Amino acid sequence: MDQKLLLSGAIMMANCATFSQEIVPLNQNLTTDEFSLLESRSQITSDPFAILANWFSTIDICKWAGVYCNLRKRIMALDLSGWNVGGTISPQLGNLTFLTSLDISSNFFSGFIPNELANLQGLKQMNFGHNNFSGVIPSWLGALPELELLLLDHNRFTGVIPGPVCNISKLESLNLGYNFLEGRIFNMTLLEEIDLTNNSLSGEFPGEIGKNNNLEILSVINNNLSSLIQPGIFNMSSLVYMHLAFNYFSGSVPSASRDNNLTRESSTPELRFISSLTNCRQLEYVDVSGNQFDGLLPASIGNFSSSLRLFTAFGSRISEIQNLKVITQLDLSWNQLSGDIPSSLGSAQELVYLSLAQNKFQGNIPQSFGNLPDYIFHPARQKMSSNQGGIPLEIGNLTELEEFSISSGLLTGEFPGEIGKNNNLEILSVINNNLSGLIQPGIINMSSLVYMHLAFNHFSGSVPSSDNNLRRESSTPELRFISSLTNCRQLEYVDISGNQFDGLLPPSIGNFSSSLRLFRTFGSKVSGTVPSEIGNLSSLEAVYFDNSDLTGFIPSSVGNLSRVQEIQNLKVITQLDLSWNQLSGDIPSSLGSAQELVYLSLAQNKFQGNIPQSFGNLPDYIFHPARQKMSSNQGQQNIFH
Repeated sequence: MDQKLLLSGAIMMANCATFSQEIVPLNQNLTTDEFSLLESRSQITSDPFAILANWFSTIDICKWAGVYCNLRKRIMALDLSGWNVGGTISPQLGNLTFLTSLDISSNFFSGFIPNELANLQGLKQMNFGHNNFSGVIPSWLGALPELELLLLDHNRFTGVIPGPVCNISKLESLNLGYNFLEGRIFNMTLLEEIDLTNNSLSGEFPGEIGKNNNLEILSVINNNLSSLIQPGIFNMSSLVYMHLAFNYFSGSVPSASRDNNLTRESSTPELRFISSLTNCRQLEYVDVSGNQFDGLLPASIGNFSSSLRLFTAFGSRISEIQNLKVITQLDLSWNQLSGDIPSSLGSAQELVYLSLAQNKFQGNIPQSFGNLPDYIFHPARQKMSSNQGGIPLEIGNLTELEEFSISSGLLTGEFPGEIGKNNNLEILSVINNNLSGLIQPGIINMSSLVYMHLAFNHFSGSVPSSDNNLRRESSTPELRFISSLTNCRQLEYVDISGNQFDGLLPPSIGNFSSSLRLFRTFGSKVSGTVPSEIGNLSSLEAVYFDNSDLTGFIPSSVGNLSRVQEIQNLKVITQLDLSWNQLSGDIPSSLGSAQELVYLSLAQNKFQGNIPQSFGNLPDYIFHPARQKMSSNQGQQNIFH
């Protein structure tokens, strides 16, 4: 509900209305309203933008900042929202008896709401949200017969929700979120919007609220509500947003009773709550995350209306999923889902976001996923307990895919080069799986690729370079895969650690674009020398060649990194790890010019000679040349000063 539109509406209605209140002489009217506001101004302790600087009796009160008058020159609206004003509320505001809208939201008011505001019998809108009010919510608010909008969110109110507040006959929107309220929720059968987010409310959610056919928004996120959800909630034909996340709702949830008595049925393993919700034909958003349902998603979940846009059940201990054809966003991450990922998900033609992360799925990714249109793929971090899990070739059909992430599973087989047909892919992560074989050359055609994480798999051999037929070439000792990757001009992060490449770093490593920030080959059996061309990577911030089989010298190009007889000219690099290799010779003094360096590890190599004096120029960094195998006895001391 647009609060500014409501305020404008209130102003127009007040200007056009025929007032039933007794009209007192004009001078007395102005004196009463003026005195009330001047008293209110005296309670303001902070006005950093001098908003109230024109609140003086010498100026027409109807021209004061935030003041709106009706045609009879009576104050009908006061709007001080978002002005960073601080202080307390004067009881004198209760004398503004023609007031229909009072908005002091997004300020620094504190203290209690004065009881004198109970005199504002014509008040339609009251917005005290985003302040520092404390104490209990006054029950006399329930005696304001015209109140339509009551927003007290983001304050420090304590105690319970007063029963009379829930029974205001004209109240449409109630927001008490982000306070410290306790106790139970009363029946609220007339409202259009209910937001009780982030309190400490407890007990059951009243099923009688289902009698409210006007309710559009229901949010009780992050409370202590528990037990089974009452079936009456399923009768709310106007419901659009339903947020029950992060409570203690438990067990399988009952379905609605056929005799409309709203009585609880015994629970079954199936979450029939979901079936019943399909009666809410206006639903767009459903979030039941972070509860303890411990049941099965029924096949009837596919019966939601075409209006449903998001269904989230993150961490709700759901153990089975079936049939979703019209949904656009599906997040079932962090549950106990097992078995095969259902191929029927491939028929969800409207799907744009899918996350099944942190479950216990087995088997292959369904071939039908190749039929899904433009969506961000997040089955990431699955617990794949079958050794037959593979990535289907049909994944290449998803040419609008922007992210492909399947980490910490047991995916096996080769990674299909067909995914290289996708020029929109930005993130590719298959960390910590059992993928093996040579990396297909097609992967290097992805012009939009930014993050490439292939770490901790079983990729082996020298990796082939690209050809237009996406065919595997015979391997050579050189990791030509690296050469091919230089075609991806948006690349920022490359991590191929923990594999079994057993090949040489090619000189073409220096041809990566200036966007490259991190390159990591930790423990991947990369051998040979460090190419001096690595010094061409002007934006490189972190290099990890640790636990590899590198030999020779560090090239004198860490600011320009000249063969692997030296590593030099890396002037912008912040992290460099070449530990646990077979590097030898002198440590290049050019490393001392890397002014951004904060981490350096050259440990467990075969360096000789002195620690360069230039290292004394390095600013604030964690120094790890420690545990070097220094074979020369001329090591110089006291280089740091």
